[in-house]
Amino acid sequence: MSISASDRLTGTVNEIIPVLLADRFTRGQALSGVDLLRRFADYFIFHQQPDQLTVSSNVNEALIGFTQNTGIPSGDQKVISMLARHQAGLFDKATSMVIIKKLQQAVLELPVINLETPVLLTRDHLVRIGKWIRTHVDERAVIGIRLDPSTIGGCRIIWKGKQIEYTLRRYIRRKPSILLNIFDSLQAGNSNQSAT
Repeated sequence: MSISASDRLTGTVNEIIPVLLADRFTRGQALSGVDLLRRFADYFIFHQQPDQLTVSSNVNEALIGFTQNTGIPSGDQKVISMLARHQAGLFDKATSMVIIKKLQQAVLELPVINLETPVLLTRDHLVRIGKWIRTHVDERAVIGIRLDPSTIGGCRIIWKGKQIEYTLRRYIRRKPSILLNIFDSLQAGNSNQSAT
């Protein structure tokens, strides 16, 4: 029994997604990775002669040229090489665009953990949070980031319809006596310093 073209393309997408997500933790980052693949497919096809549409050393030459022109990191080179390898002999625009569309759809269907923070997170923060989420929650989840100044002193997490708030506001509501004790001790400290 032979594998249908549709099943083959789905298999390609299923193999590329984990590599694509390896160092991308937000939906936007994953979609930018898919766009990079689209740009490489355009670059590769544009630089081929009509009689040279076979994927062999040509794809390696195109990968080197594309890498030099765009300065892409090695992780992205892996994803691009995987896409090229899956073309199995032909790297044509129609097949490539079908794979790109399927990759875009797969990224849009990934589970999203929404994270609302009072400030923009650095790349390092996103990597640490993303790795933790993929280890402890869902290995295919991506982070949806939203800025919300009301989350000062923490963040709000929304996952599968449940909202968990880890903010200063929540802490103050739940433990007002602790906060009052802190203010009282600060005031007492200031009173002692002003008396001297």
